[in-house]
Amino acid sequence: MHPASDDRSDVLFPDRSRNTWSIQDCQPHSEQVFAREPLTPTEQKFADAQDAFLDHVGQLWNANLESNYRQLVPGTVRVELSTSPEGELVETSVLSNTSNELATQLIIDAIRPAIRFLANGKSSKIKAEVTAFAAEGSDLEPRHKRPVANVSVSQGGLHYPYERGASFIVHDLSELNGLGPK
Repeated sequence: MHPASDDRSDVLFPDRSRNTWSIQDCQPHSEQVFAREPLTPTEQKFADAQDAFLDHVGQLWNANLESNYRQLVPGTVRVELSTSPEGELVETSVLSNTSNELATQLIIDAIRPAIRFLANGKSSKIKAEVTAFAAEGSDLEPRHKRPVANVSVSQGGLHYPYERGASFIVHDLSELNGLGPK
């Protein structure tokens, strides 16, 4: 008998070819993991509309934040907006607010003008959350606090199959006029 460490399968099974493999052979390659299927024309229409919407919201959020930054109160605001297939605002709901009304107004003011980009024949559901300084501690100076807005948009009817989201944060508050180190 051969020791257990000897591989004698070639003697026992001469007709079988030897196959070798490694764990890397079983792992998906990046082109397999990250390859995206091409979007259908309808999906591309929604993706383009949502990208334009989120880009516009981000621009307005940063502009609104610049002039109102120092008046924000630590806390979190959650809002939800609904639009018609024609891109008209149907409903605005404040789900919760532990900050001040300004935080609510800033995110709604950033979203409202951008809704026009979503006028593509399907209703939309927009969810937004603004966290104003909450997790960073109240003892920090204003230049160290970073409000964050997370916005997601869903379109397509009952199950809203077309969805995108974005987070807007100013990493360097000196980017905002007058808010840099003194």
